[in-house]
Formats: sequence, structure tokens, C-alpha cells
Amino acid sequence: MTADAAVRRGARSPTTVSAAAGAPRGASQAARRRLAALAGYAVLLVLTVWTIGPLYWMVTTSLKTNKELYGADTTLWPRHPTLANYEVLFRKTPFAIYFRNSVLIALVTTGLTVVASALAAHALVRFRFPGRRLLARVLVYTYLVPQSLLFIPLFSILVNASLSNTRTGLDLAYLGFTVHFCTWLLMGYFLSVPVELEEAGLVDGCSRVGVLFRIVMPVTLPALAVTAFLCSLAILALRRQQIPIVSRLFLPITADDCAATNSHH
Repeated sequence: MTADAAVRRGARSPTTVSAAAGAPRGASQAARRRLAALAGYAVLLVLTVWTIGPLYWMVTTSLKTNKELYGADTTLWPRHPTLANYEVLFRKTPFAIYFRNSVLIALVTTGLTVVASALAAHALVRFRFPGRRLLARVLVYTYLVPQSLLFIPLFSILVNASLSNTRTGLDLAYLGFTVHFCTWLLMGYFLSVPVELEEAGLVDGCSRVGVLFRIVMPVTLPALAVTAFLCSLAILALRRQQIPIVSRLFLPITADDCAATNSHH
């Protein structure tokens, strides 16, 4: 057999044929990957606009005049930018007091919620006592109770305890809405911590509280961060519902307030 015949025979070998057939398939897979990447970028772009859109609208609205705010022509960017609304906010309203109260309430409530929820979740997960499972279920069931049913009892308790219109009263009121949910959330994270770690700490001389704060909580630090974030969201959601009946320390500043102030000056 000559060399040319051998070359022709090798060109028709199964390996060569399969390689030739696999080339279009590889090109189609690459095209699909590019299409999937483009679709992913498109979704991310939509979500980015969806997230940044309200922030952009709040900033541009704060720079508009009353005529642009309530006029028939709505613009995406203020035609005549003004800082008059900020002047009203900072000079003619006690905004600094409202902001300070909001920060203090958020920090104190979140910190107390994380500590109390960690203690409760660790006890429900590691300790064995009668009614433990029932208590864990009750935590979930209480979260399903409509919050509006608690307004009048909550107001009555705070008034009788002389805690109405105080930051302490707001702290206690918010704890009643956040601790049970955060406890139920942390129970799942604490179950993922190996019991051997806690037993090793007990052997080394740690108490139960020491095991929680020195071993369990550092291991579950990401979970605690998520819990704190969700707690802050819950406080934000409860803010407009609870404040009118519990305290007047957080009266909201709206565009109508600024417009009313501008109309008098």
C-alpha cells in the first residue's frame, strides 16, 4: 500500500469523522453559553434599574420645586434644581432628633434581638426539657398572628407601665415582634454546628454561656449578620404601623410637609 493510499485511508478513520462531527456541536454549545450569558446580563440590568430607580427618583424629587412636583408635566430630571426642600428639612423641622431616635432604636433593638434570640435558639436546640418542641412550634405560630390585633393590648401595656412616648417603650414593643422570628431563624443555623465542638468546650472548662459566646456564635457569625439584617428590615416594616400608637418621636417628614411649609413662606 502506497503512502498516498495510507493517507486517504487515515482521513476516513472513525476518529477523524467523529472530530468533524463534533465541531458543529461544540460551536452550538458555545453559542448557547453566549446566549445564556447575555440573558443573565439582561436580567441583572433590569434588576439594577429596578433597585436603583426608586433611589434615583427620591433624589431627583428632593431637588424639584413644588410646581414640578405637583404639576402636570413630570420630568425625569429637575428643570430648575433647588435645595429649598433640604433647607426646610434641616432648619424648620426637628429632623436631627428623628434621625437620632431612629438610629438608637434600630441599634438597641437589633442588638437585644440578636442576643435574646441566640440564647433562646441555643436552649431550644441543645437542651432537652418537656415542651421543647411545642415551644418551638409556638414561635412560628405567633409570627402568623396579625400584628393589628396586638396594637390595643400593646398600647395599654405601655401606658400602664409609663413607657408610652419613650425609646424604652419602643425597644420593648419591637422586641415583641422580632425575637420569636429571629429565634426560629437561628435554630436552623445552630443545628448545623457539630455537637462535638460544644462538648470540647465543656471539657476545657467553658460554661454553657461560654460555649455559646466563644464557640457557637463565632462559628455562626454569618448567620448572626443575616439575622441582624432581617431584624432591621422588620423594624423598618413595623415603623409606620407601631409608631403612631406607641410614640411620637418619629413623626415622618413627607413631601406634603415641605410643600405646606414652602406655601407659608
